[in-house]
Amino acid sequence: MNVSSSMNGFKNLVSKNRLMQGQSPFVVAVIIVVLIIAIIIIAALFSLTGQVVNGNECKAAGEKWDFNANNNLPSFDCCDGLKACTDGFCRVSCADEVECAPGSGACCDSSGNYRPSSYRCTYTTDYGCPWGTGSGDDVGVRYYSQYCSGNSASCNGDSFWSSWSVADYCSSSEYCSEGSSTCQSKTSDECTCGSWKDRDCGTNYCSSSYMYQTRICSPDGCAVEERCVYDSECSGTGDGICYSDSDCGLNRYIGESFCQGGDVYKEYRTYDCRYPGTSYSICEHTDTNVLIQDCGSNEVCHSGMCEVEDVPQPPATEIAAYYILDGHGVIHRPNGAVELMDAPWWDFDMAKDLEVNPNGPGYYVLDAYGAILARGGAPELTAPQWWGYDMARDFEFNIGGIGYYVLDKNGQLHPGGGAPALEGYAANGNARDIEFNRYGPGYWILDAYGTIHTFGGATDPTDEPTFSEGVARDLELNPSGAGYYVLDGYGNIYARSGAPEIADDIPHWNWDIARDMAFTPYRE
Repeated sequence: MNVSSSMNGFKNLVSKNRLMQGQSPFVVAVIIVVLIIAIIIIAALFSLTGQVVNGNECKAAGEKWDFNANNNLPSFDCCDGLKACTDGFCRVSCADEVECAPGSGACCDSSGNYRPSSYRCTYTTDYGCPWGTGSGDDVGVRYYSQYCSGNSASCNGDSFWSSWSVADYCSSSEYCSEGSSTCQSKTSDECTCGSWKDRDCGTNYCSSSYMYQTRICSPDGCAVEERCVYDSECSGTGDGICYSDSDCGLNRYIGESFCQGGDVYKEYRTYDCRYPGTSYSICEHTDTNVLIQDCGSNEVCHSGMCEVEDVPQPPATEIAAYYILDGHGVIHRPNGAVELMDAPWWDFDMAKDLEVNPNGPGYYVLDAYGAILARGGAPELTAPQWWGYDMARDFEFNIGGIGYYVLDKNGQLHPGGGAPALEGYAANGNARDIEFNRYGPGYWILDAYGTIHTFGGATDPTDEPTFSEGVARDLELNPSGAGYYVLDGYGNIYARSGAPEIADDIPHWNWDIARDMAFTPYRE
């Protein structure tokens, strides 16, 4: 039995007047209504319970299928009955039917709905040698992200490559190998050296009784070796005995400069005459890595040189995507920033700072006690200080260097991850945010009343906003060009020193709950 056959039977009954004969118009109308209601109830029961027989399952939402071929029952289209086939039953209206089969793709969630275009479905790490594969060339790393399209179960939405950053700093005796995450050392087995070649007596810092010799080693990345050896044909003492360190050679820098820990280093060779004046005296040397140049906060070390970091910037008239963090941990996206998943949440004012991971996926949230919470695939970080009470105010990565810092409300900076110590100030509970200068030396610390304190050679800011209520919460440099922004506790954003005004639908509160503003290069 189906709906169409029931309707045909009803038409036959009416057409033949079997039901209507001898009845008043009112009774006939009542009978017709009762029959229609009965047919609707029978059809509903049939569509809800008649779909699964002998353990059959839905082919897909809305598809016709033969649910019991042994009984020769007809196929049934759930959508024709204003239902969608779910779990073997016609349960929901076609307008609400599932969009995809769970498990059919990375962009189909467990409820059968397409994931939004802000969902990152693919993330890979690529190690390479963007600066070369020679001696001292650093290992680079970049990250590939692809997002869902919002209308497909497949991972086929927008995709992005991050810029290259240094994954491992290589010394002059190391080199970069494509696909490797660490510097490779040249071993004696890998290096093939030619024969020693005489150069000249007493040259290149050898004493007058010694011959300066070199030999070439290959492949690229192996050092050119050199030595001083006694030669009777050279003028001098002529006995092959060293009497002082200077007989072995002059202490000096050797080789090419290289990067180590984000700064420029070079090997320094020190000569030593062992057992001087004896027949068994011998010349030895020690090579030590010496700091040559300390790269600034806006520089990175590449191939033995400090270079100004290439910070990609959108056009000056464009407002970069950004987030607003409130005290409960909710991350607001006023102008289309990519959604950050798995945000922590508190039912009281606990969240203090949001930082997007600059070296890969994910982000971090700092709480008032000093804990650094890693989310979205960001690697775990060790909190440099945990108080267990309301003290932490801001968390920042060390731009152009290693490590990170946590600022407490008293103005003190706590380094972590190998970051060097930095100067703070006595803020008496009013320090709110630290911001590093991406375009020069130094950094700034914002206090609750809007005053921006300058450190490390940073330029003094102009046009500072003031807050008599002490509600200044965050300081952010404009990533699109000149100027900066200050966020207050009510969600207001103040543009200063040429930064463009932000006219987005910014969340506003009537109480002090906004805590941080964070820019990101990624939009939905």
